[in-house]
Amino acid sequence: LGFQVELFWLGEKSPALTRKRLAQVLQARGIAGVVLLPFNTAQDLSDFDFTSLSVVQMDHCLLAPRLHTVLPEHYMSMRAALGELFRRGYRRIGLCLEERKDARLRYKWTAGYESFARDHPSGVTTPPLLRPELTPREVVRWYRQNRPDVVVGHLPSIIDWLHAAGVGRSRAIGFFNLNLTESPRPCAGFDLGPRRLAAAAIETVVAMLHRQEQGVPAYPQTITIEAEWVDGPTLVQHPLSGL
Repeated sequence: LGFQVELFWLGEKSPALTRKRLAQVLQARGIAGVVLLPFNTAQDLSDFDFTSLSVVQMDHCLLAPRLHTVLPEHYMSMRAALGELFRRGYRRIGLCLEERKDARLRYKWTAGYESFARDHPSGVTTPPLLRPELTPREVVRWYRQNRPDVVVGHLPSIIDWLHAAGVGRSRAIGFFNLNLTESPRPCAGFDLGPRRLAAAAIETVVAMLHRQEQGVPAYPQTITIEAEWVDGPTLVQHPLSGL
């Protein structure tokens, strides 16, 4: 589209820029379009001056203010994944998440999981394991209590923890990764489509620039893109597949 892209880090320690310094740099360089990439935890930027900027945030990365947003469709993607796992024969689906990963997405992972459970009252899902930080001890205890045949989460090392504790070896335990970008090994899971999301964010900002739409919007809009299922070695052919 003929624009240049420049990356800035926001924070209190160098080489990141403080909020005040970032505002000064954007103004001095005549930068009018901004895409806010996700923060590790949601930030409050209500004291940042967005008046002269066309801004889109990736994910719900801000507590305030409310801006136009581009993000994966976490809720419907979760339901689609669980439906596919069920179609492939899995009948004890377990969810393991660090709480901050769900909270940053406004709890859409667990919302999709729990709504799927309501649609399948026959015990297809198990009580999810949600902790500030997942540990081998907690995961093993949760597994022994619920005996899932497939685990949905972000850490493929969960299967290693179970095997190291001597549980789950009598039958293959499947694993489905909610974000393959973070996976250190081949897995079945979601390609959240970072390139597609980035393209949508850039196109939105450019359109705002053309319309001279600046500042915090009165009616924030959200663009969501469903994740793409990717097969991998962590799911096996289940004997109930196709039922």
